[in-house]
Amino acid sequence: MVGLARKFKDKPFHVIASHCQAGDKDATLKFLKSSGWDEEITNLTIMSRTDYPDDIEITHVPYYLIFDHTGKLRHHHMAGPYHGGNGHKYQEEVANLLKEVPQKRVAKNPALSELRQWMNAQGRIIEASLLGVNDDKAKFRMRNGRTYEYPLEKLSGESRKEIEELAEDHPR
Repeated sequence: MVGLARKFKDKPFHVIASHCQAGDKDATLKFLKSSGWDEEITNLTIMSRTDYPDDIEITHVPYYLIFDHTGKLRHHHMAGPYHGGNGHKYQEEVANLLKEVPQKRVAKNPALSELRQWMNAQGRIIEASLLGVNDDKAKFRMRNGRTYEYPLEKLSGESRKEIEELAEDHPR
């Protein structure tokens, strides 16, 4: 998983590491960190207690599920060597699916910032690109491509200051 996340970090690709057994995800995080994962790999998410569709019977681990850019499940298989698992096969599947992703169009009004972290007044992180500021609201594009308007007053002072500076440097 860590290798896939690193290999495809600059592509529209996201790895979700999940375990469906009881327990919390701290043990999974600890294992991944010991295997080379670090905080800078932003296309890797850890989930726990995940439910799967009824037609996917996961009885052994590791197990992989590969979804395309539309969210459709395209491949799934047990990943261990006793079940025909092979890291090269999964990389091939991912590489083939990445070829199906539509190319990005160049926006007339590009984002004012890259995808980054902003903080709200309660200390929660918002990961998004800043698209602009209008009527005391910041317009953000989230990682999933959706856009949201967020009141500037609900952001931390530091995030508000950075947004105001970006808006001044790039008037629209």
